[in-house]
Amino acid sequence: MLKFKVTDRELAREPFVFWVDYCKLEGLLKDLRPIAYSKGRLGWRYDVYKIRDVYIATGYHRPRARCIPFPEQLRKKYVEEFAGLWERGKVPCIQVLGLAAELEEFAIAYNRVKRDGTK
Repeated sequence: MLKFKVTDRELAREPFVFWVDYCKLEGLLKDLRPIAYSKGRLGWRYDVYKIRDVYIATGYHRPRARCIPFPEQLRKKYVEEFAGLWERGKVPCIQVLGLAAELEEFAIAYNRVKRDGTK
């Protein structure tokens, strides 16, 4: 499957876009293929992965689009808690879908706080 080139402006149209630094999700995205990439004047900037309705951008250069910072507590939960499974090459699909569901909930709450200033 080929990945297509995306711009920051196109990525900004999506409601659930998370940013995480390159290699911070170690084995979690290992078996997934990126659906898009971005490149700039100096070369590759980031790849974009899609899990359900959630987009995760990961790379060296953060998109200029409005992105939600990847929650550290979820990163720790899914990367460190399941580290043994990732190392053995057994990436459980249910955990990846569970991550997507938790990210959707986090994004809805994050956007509500940003919009109204309420919790």
